[in-house]
Amino acid sequence: MVALEKGELEVSVKKEFLLSVNRLLCINPYEIHSVPSIPMKNEKLYVLYIEKDWLESLQKELLGVESYLPLETFIVSQALYEAFINLCKLMLSDTFTMQKEEQLLLFLQTLLRQQTKQEQPLHSETLAHDIRVFIDEDKLFELTLEEVAIECRFSDQSHLYKYFKEVFGISPKAYQASLI
Repeated sequence: MVALEKGELEVSVKKEFLLSVNRLLCINPYEIHSVPSIPMKNEKLYVLYIEKDWLESLQKELLGVESYLPLETFIVSQALYEAFINLCKLMLSDTFTMQKEEQLLLFLQTLLRQQTKQEQPLHSETLAHDIRVFIDEDKLFELTLEEVAIECRFSDQSHLYKYFKEVFGISPKAYQASLI
């Protein structure tokens, strides 16, 4: 897991993008990834390596899954980002080890539960509002529609598109274009 508290970082995981503040990057085992170079003068970078077998056993215990579930690559939750930054700062401190382990488990429980949330029903008014907010924020955070779909608890972009068109009578891209 990777996050920046300051600056930007060019990263490649599945595709190239610019990692910025308020975003959390999860690199799953065996994913090809790269960071061209890290000029640490302007960045404040936090990296936390979590061993796959340990995370898999935690997933089995918490979620009742049979095998490892990959984490989303890109997490836009402000709460998870802040929790990750605070966790990393705690890990680097002189704080008692048990408190560090407790906070790590609490963070991972929150992350795993959020990552496996169920898709909401297609008639939820709250969901329609959430989608509009995320698409409006797209201008500020440069979210892809796939990222908006995941954050709004859709299984993929096509489900978001279908629901958005049904509720608002316009495609998500057309709605974005109307904001310009």
